[in-house]
Amino acid sequence: MSTRIDWSRTCISCQYCCTYVSLAIDAPKTEADLDHIRWYLAHRNIQIYIGHEDDWYFLVNNVCENLTADGCAIYEDRFEICRDYSAATCEMTTGEPAEKVLFRTVDDFDRWLERNRERVNARLAAARAGASPPAPTDRTIRGHLKSRGR
Repeated sequence: MSTRIDWSRTCISCQYCCTYVSLAIDAPKTEADLDHIRWYLAHRNIQIYIGHEDDWYFLVNNVCENLTADGCAIYEDRFEICRDYSAATCEMTTGEPAEKVLFRTVDDFDRWLERNRERVNARLAAARAGASPPAPTDRTIRGHLKSRGR
């Protein structure tokens, strides 16, 4: 017998999605792009992650100003992006992280680059040659929300 979950209650008690903003970014195609990633990561409350479909995201850890101790202060009139969020695929209910790779610091990113240098160099060379890079680019926020369970 499977247990049914009341998703609205789960969200009310969790509120994880109210603690960050995540925007799709292009996968790095140049050494300058790699340097930009390092620069982002040098700032507090900023993370970069690679999703399960090799899409890249810029994440800002910052709590929504409408989140109170009692929950969302504007729940009935909440933003469309909040309404579109699906708790059924939320990482907090699936137990699976939304990201394949998460960079919290410049050191995290540099270690990943070292381990993946051959693949990264191939992507940079493909971009220089005008070929399509292996990772998807130009993702929309809606595409991101879908991939993060929203």
